[in-house]
Amino acid sequence: MLLRSKMATTATKNDVKNISDKLDKISKSLVDNRTSLLQLTEEIKELRRSQQFLSEQYEDMKQRLHSKDEEVKVLQAETQDLKLHLRKLEAVTSQTHEEVNDLEQYGRRECLEMI
Repeated sequence: MLLRSKMATTATKNDVKNISDKLDKISKSLVDNRTSLLQLTEEIKELRRSQQFLSEQYEDMKQRLHSKDEEVKVLQAETQDLKLHLRKLEAVTSQTHEEVNDLEQYGRRECLEMI
């Protein structure tokens, strides 16, 4: 019986040692996992900050583009008005040029001399 008790004690000590070793490994694994989880959490926070920054930049660019589109529309309308005004001025200039030519022709025909 004493032998059996000694073997049981030895077996129990070995079992306790194995369990202790396994618990140490599990504990180390948990620490490693916690460290990895903390690192991932920080990376996620950084990604969120980057995403927020990019989102703000996108909205800013979108607003600036809209503003520039409005400016382009105003400038296009102004250009059209200026082209119309230019055509009118060209017509008046052409008509005035023709009138001057006619006056010169009539003046030569009458042989008028201007002093």
